[in-house]
Amino acid sequence: MMPNIHDGQTVIIWNYAYRLYNPISHMSLLNFSSPKRGDIVLLEHPQSHTLIIKRISAIPFDEITEKLVSADYAGLYSRLPPGYYAVLGDNLEHSEDSRHFGPIAQDAIIGKVLACE
Repeated sequence: MMPNIHDGQTVIIWNYAYRLYNPISHMSLLNFSSPKRGDIVLLEHPQSHTLIIKRISAIPFDEITEKLVSADYAGLYSRLPPGYYAVLGDNLEHSEDSRHFGPIAQDAIIGKVLACE
């Protein structure tokens, strides 16, 4: 497992790890693979639209609990639907992640973190 990434560190992102997409509209043109549990990804925050880095903690069809996604969402569904992922920050006490904003669509994932320094 890759060590935590801290503010100010440089990261290398593979934008086409999962899909080929139009960088302006973010529309998928071709899907190569799906994110795996444990992958560290760059994604667009669903509410503020800022770029954030999080770890995939649950993949489609995984059973979900309030530990993985917001309580509102966990109360509605028992499993993640196709194309949706739960993400968590490595610093659980201070991370805004799926426990706050719910699962994220695969289209919100911009790329996979390959390395950091």
